[in-house]
Amino acid sequence: MLKAEIENVGKPTKGTPQGGILSPLLSNVVLNELDWWIDSQWKSFDITERNVVIAEDGHEHRGNIYKKLRSSTDLKEMHIIRYADDFKILCRTQEDSIKTFEAVKDWLNKRLSLEVNEEKSQIVDIRTKSSEFLGLRIKARIKSGKWVTHSNMTKQAKEKAIDKIREAVTKIKESPTTQAVMRYNATILGLQEYYDMATNVNLDFSEIEYKVLQFRHNRLKSLMSEKGKPGKTYTTRYKGYNFKKQFVNGICLYPIPAVINRTTTGFTQSICNYTEEGRSNIHERLKINTDILHYLMENPPQNCSTELADNRISLYSAQWGKCFVTGESLVIGEMEIHHKKPKEHGGTDEYKNLVWVTGSVHKLVHAISEDIIDKYLQMVKPNKEQLEKVNKLREQAGSCVIEQ
Repeated sequence: MLKAEIENVGKPTKGTPQGGILSPLLSNVVLNELDWWIDSQWKSFDITERNVVIAEDGHEHRGNIYKKLRSSTDLKEMHIIRYADDFKILCRTQEDSIKTFEAVKDWLNKRLSLEVNEEKSQIVDIRTKSSEFLGLRIKARIKSGKWVTHSNMTKQAKEKAIDKIREAVTKIKESPTTQAVMRYNATILGLQEYYDMATNVNLDFSEIEYKVLQFRHNRLKSLMSEKGKPGKTYTTRYKGYNFKKQFVNGICLYPIPAVINRTTTGFTQSICNYTEEGRSNIHERLKINTDILHYLMENPPQNCSTELADNRISLYSAQWGKCFVTGESLVIGEMEIHHKKPKEHGGTDEYKNLVWVTGSVHKLVHAISEDIIDKYLQMVKPNKEQLEKVNKLREQAGSCVIEQ
């Protein structure tokens, strides 16, 4: 990728392709050391004399340590928030921020041979002026005698969101298929899940809805109906909201303003794909893989019923993204929807007749010959409880029980 030729330029000799998918990865590799350095300046700075207090999650509670650091040291309190090569460092006072700004520039230059972008880098007092970061506008206001941070979508972010939604509406107008409607809903869901970290996200999305309402009505008025039954995904995700329901091709359009602020959690180095503890932390925080959820919404099976297209998404969420039999995390290309009662035997696309399993489990459920059964038994390696689930699915499908 680094050596890929650029049109009218030739092969680059340094840097990464602008906008290339490799750039964020390399940024994380290079700036990992910056994260640790900032962390060592305050958050993980150790003191020898302290009373160790263990929090409910098993980690050391450092509140007393920070209190002592503030009262008995000249350390600058700082916290970094970084996304690839874009980051902000938060400080308590203007004096601390000025010293930190210069120290970080010097450290990046001497340690990593990097220079900051002077035009984009600045010190901002968010009590008097807002600061923008990753599509958010951040500002501090007085609440109950304390400074509290509030955040909104930036003007540019709202404009981009409106353009995305209008584009999805136009696609439905051009081709009112199940796929087009599902992609519209996936667009709404994706925007809601990204910007729900803004404290005033509900106000922002209410404004977005106001600005796309007439456009959507004019384009889809001949296709929309108020009659229909929302799928399980809609009723689960938007439970408690009372927006007017509108259907296109039998699918209920997701309500744009139906989003509230979600408290974000700080990153911890224990989160990692390559250790048992790290994977456990990922699953505990995310519960389900939202990338796969969006993929399912944007890629419904060809020539399937609207009921199946919706129920497979609801079922993925209900199973927490895991195989019904083995409990392992499902991945694209190795996950299949199984009809407990086959359609050729009168089965339907009802939610209760479906279950997500891995491809190997699915083949084991339907295998007939002993050789094929043995092959997939070796691949799945089910324990007693898992084999009971396999046999129950085989019985429902009209196949014989596997003895082991």
